[in-house]
Amino acid sequence: MSKEYQALTIVKNFLVALNDPAPETRLTSSQIVVDYPDPDKMPYQAMVYIVPEGGSWEVLTTESVLETFSVKLYILARSSPSHTTMGAVISAVYDHFAAVVNAFNTDPTCGGSFIDTMIESYDFYPAVSGLTTSCGIETTIALRFERNPLALPGTDTFPDIYLFPTGD
Repeated sequence: MSKEYQALTIVKNFLVALNDPAPETRLTSSQIVVDYPDPDKMPYQAMVYIVPEGGSWEVLTTESVLETFSVKLYILARSSPSHTTMGAVISAVYDHFAAVVNAFNTDPTCGGSFIDTMIESYDFYPAVSGLTTSCGIETTIALRFERNPLALPGTDTFPDIYLFPTGD
């Protein structure tokens, strides 16, 4: 599994464990997903979608690289029996956004998985995909971690110094 996909699953598990959107109900692991949002097929009244955006590398030494991996979080909410007005839906989406911000402020390393994380920006959308009964917040988060370009693919293991490629 790639470091980038591992980073996405770490963020998901971290948010499931630490999100506390009081007074809203805590989101479950099926409501925080690594997937692109489709508001028309949203199975719950509130969801957080984690989507990779891109990244950059900065060479630190001959054996390590600092990767900044940019991730989008889409926090979506729609009307429900407990949120009948648009004001209630907006309040719900901001409560979930506050829970995300508080989680990353509480532990910017996500349990030691990253060097640090930073919420870079967010945008509020008063209607999602033309649906007037839903709204959302798109948040950009930078995850920084060290990787070793000399490690074997998919691992942090160095090849044996006496191992030479033989070709075909």
